[in-house]
Amino acid sequence: MEEYTQLTLDDWLAMKESLKRDLIGVQESFVRIGYTLRKIEEQKLYKNDGYETVTEFAKAEYGLSASTISRFMSINRKFSIDGYSDRLRPEYAQMGSSKLSEMLSLPDADMEMIRPEMPKADIRELKHFNKETPKPEAADSLEKLVWKFFEANAAIAKQLEQSEAYADGESEKMVEIVNPAGVKTFRAGLYYMAMYENDIQIKQFGQQPQKMSWAEFFAITKKIFESAEWHQRTQEEEHPKIEPQEKGETKPIAPAQIKKPESPVNTEAEPVLETPKKPEKETSQNAEQKKNEAPQSEEPRKPEEKVQSETEIAENGAESTQNATETAQTETEEQMPGQMNLPEDYPGTESIDVLGKTMQRKEYLDTLTAWGVADYLHKNLTAEILGNREGLYEWLKGKVDERGYGMEDVNVL
Repeated sequence: MEEYTQLTLDDWLAMKESLKRDLIGVQESFVRIGYTLRKIEEQKLYKNDGYETVTEFAKAEYGLSASTISRFMSINRKFSIDGYSDRLRPEYAQMGSSKLSEMLSLPDADMEMIRPEMPKADIRELKHFNKETPKPEAADSLEKLVWKFFEANAAIAKQLEQSEAYADGESEKMVEIVNPAGVKTFRAGLYYMAMYENDIQIKQFGQQPQKMSWAEFFAITKKIFESAEWHQRTQEEEHPKIEPQEKGETKPIAPAQIKKPESPVNTEAEPVLETPKKPEKETSQNAEQKKNEAPQSEEPRKPEEKVQSETEIAENGAESTQNATETAQTETEEQMPGQMNLPEDYPGTESIDVLGKTMQRKEYLDTLTAWGVADYLHKNLTAEILGNREGLYEWLKGKVDERGYGMEDVNVL
């Protein structure tokens, strides 16, 4: 068994710096590849080997698809120094190729919204925001945007409002409550908001992004928290209204619970999932019992009794169906990642705070036991991702929900 040595702090920092240099080297390779392909195309060097186009050349010689070739060249054209260099511009040096690919179709002004720590899924959501027609009534002002943010993040709002940091006006500590991960995005109405550690970028639909300080954000927050409308909303959440029952009204009966007749045919029916044919068997037994008791009474069976028995059988069937449905739903809800297929409408690339609870896959793995991590990686980590260092890095930073389901696909060039 391999022995592990204790790292010093200097060793650990040096290891992290080495990893960072290697990752930047991988990222720089994409812009160099694009630069080389552009030179081959512009000087028609592919004809030296008898090819008609650079695409034909790169596909035959290196197995690159036409879309990959185009993406390499476009990344170089848009993100290299002076638009024609084998080096990335400094502001994009820590961006992966998959993020740069997503950013290709964004307007130049929107580049201010993007920073290395923003997940690829949020870049894609910004692209959707630019294309879709917004609903102004959801948020047509910055105050309504902040209101909607806290409305969608009620737990954060409650924690912030009750914190000492809010009472003392300590901005840095309040930022840690609102944006603990260092990056958070939110979209509502006319606005798309990207929160970072030191400031906030806000884009209004059809306009250029604007920077907002955290001091401005918390000034709006204070105005909201002190408003009568917010106080009323908080009270209604903490003390929901209970509708009074009408006079003489008995205990409510759920739709699936039908009141039993006074003389039921089956008095102790077993659960359908354990003995599916039990109700039918018991009905036959009761019928046999009544047949034996028939000679003791000359009075014919009343029509009401027949109707009552048929009603009871129908009710037993309804209850059996309801129990089976509830059991199936419970079993489905308890499935873990990798044990079931997600429904078609399960969110995949929606914005973080529009959906609800999300986290980076690395953060999700930190919540698991050693066995849980091993099981999750066994089911979800493909050989393709594992064999690509940048792809693995993006996969670990990818967004998942509280059950570990991925919110984005890793785009490996």
